[in-house]
Amino acid sequence: MVLTHLKIPRFTKGKKGRVRLNLHTRIQLFEKRDSTLARSLMAVKWIGNVGSHAGDLDKEQVLDGFELLEHVLIEVFDKRTRRIEKLGKQIVKGKGRRKRN
Repeated sequence: MVLTHLKIPRFTKGKKGRVRLNLHTRIQLFEKRDSTLARSLMAVKWIGNVGSHAGDLDKEQVLDGFELLEHVLIEVFDKRTRRIEKLGKQIVKGKGRRKRN
């Protein structure tokens, strides 16, 4: 759903019409736009694969997956890094102060 929100295609054209893109391919497409977040999503995908196919995830792996996904969600929907960079620039420009809206 996050990739769909980011307008990463779900389908491509094949010889016989529309072909559904798998998650791995969609993450690779997203990597061209944001390699850092794509790496986090790919890690979550791999953790999910281990959990659903091998079935031997431990608590730490699950928590790692949640932390990575939380980071992606914060960056995509809250744009925290961009907001913090802007805040820092405003404070430096104002020599310790910034204009309040």
